[in-house]
Amino acid sequence: MPLYVYDCLDCKEQVSIRHAYNAKGAECTNCKSQNIQKNLSNVLQVTKKCYNTKEKTGSQVEKAIQEGKQELEAYKKQKKNRVYKKK
Repeated sequence: MPLYVYDCLDCKEQVSIRHAYNAKGAECTNCKSQNIQKNLSNVLQVTKKCYNTKEKTGSQVEKAIQEGKQELEAYKKQKKNRVYKKK
């Protein structure tokens, strides 16, 4: 779900609310007022930078997945040998 930014007209605060596009009845998270106005978001400019064209598509993702698996295995080994003490 997208994150929307609103201005509360009662408490004068700016709040971020995550909801579906067609959701109705959003309210201020600070004062619970429904007297809020949606802000227009800034235009996001995305530029594509290609640092290494020799790598295959998705190689960075695969590398991150492998590192995550290794971290998880190390964490499991650490917790497997943990000794619990009675309080």
